[in-house]
Amino acid sequence: MIRIPFRGTALFLLLTAAAAWWGCDDAATTSEALFGTRDDAAVISAVDDDLSLLGDGGIGVDSVYGVFSLGWRQFIHPDSRDGETSGHALARVISQPPGAGPRPRHDGLDIGDVSVMVDGGIYPLNKRNGRFGGVTYALFLRGRRDTAFTPLPFSPGAAYTFDVTGADSFPPLQVTVTAPAALLNLDSPAMGDTLSTGTDLALAWNGGTADGDVLVKITPARHRHFRGPRGHGGPPGPRPGDRRIILARLSGNPGAYQVPADSVAALVDGLPDPRIEVHLLQVDVTTFTHDGKPYHALMRNGDRAVLVVD
Repeated sequence: MIRIPFRGTALFLLLTAAAAWWGCDDAATTSEALFGTRDDAAVISAVDDDLSLLGDGGIGVDSVYGVFSLGWRQFIHPDSRDGETSGHALARVISQPPGAGPRPRHDGLDIGDVSVMVDGGIYPLNKRNGRFGGVTYALFLRGRRDTAFTPLPFSPGAAYTFDVTGADSFPPLQVTVTAPAALLNLDSPAMGDTLSTGTDLALAWNGGTADGDVLVKITPARHRHFRGPRGHGGPPGPRPGDRRIILARLSGNPGAYQVPADSVAALVDGLPDPRIEVHLLQVDVTTFTHDGKPYHALMRNGDRAVLVVD
């Protein structure tokens, strides 16, 4: 991990690691095992990504027994060609106490059936089985976080309720979170804008809730597939395993944030296609107790832009 000097009090990290920072799954090269399919493994890996990112952004996912999360325009998958309002939900409950050490990848309790209810509609989450046991619930489609079997609609200010039927080790549960009146909208810069080398990156946005913390995530833009020097279809992005990222958690919803020019330069240094993806994510956290154990219910929303660094 490389720490870059930075003005301000927000968490600021630039990570470059050969190992997969995201807790990546090797489903693409591993045959299906006794439990789950390759699609299951890809979805579970996508959920791992989300929970790892929240943890690194200062959201205490490791301090609770489980997370129930829903939202729109979260960190959009690089394969997505637009920023459609795609709604998703996920749930994972663990068996071991928080803080008891590294959690096994197969940890994830079967808590019965899970669905989200809003405005009279019911949206069942898909139950995903890990290759070595463990259960994760999500609307993600084959690991693509910008798609879902049944996208969750956005209803401004509406109450969204997770309905859990329960199982032997988990009593039935209903927990409700409230959507913001408007989703985050990145006013500046706009999709496709050019950022001059040596210029600070100034972000401005509106929407979201007034007091929910905002995560800013900036990475080199990635192509659908990596293409080496002899590849075709355009210049390559970062090589797999090159995990460069700027991540900042901002208290409340300030509506603006500035990244120093030298930090952006370090992000794209040596890349033949110097483009960056800027993502905003607001996370409203409700901590509740169920059967004597703490859990998080998260309401999330975001926006993004892809910029050229010239």
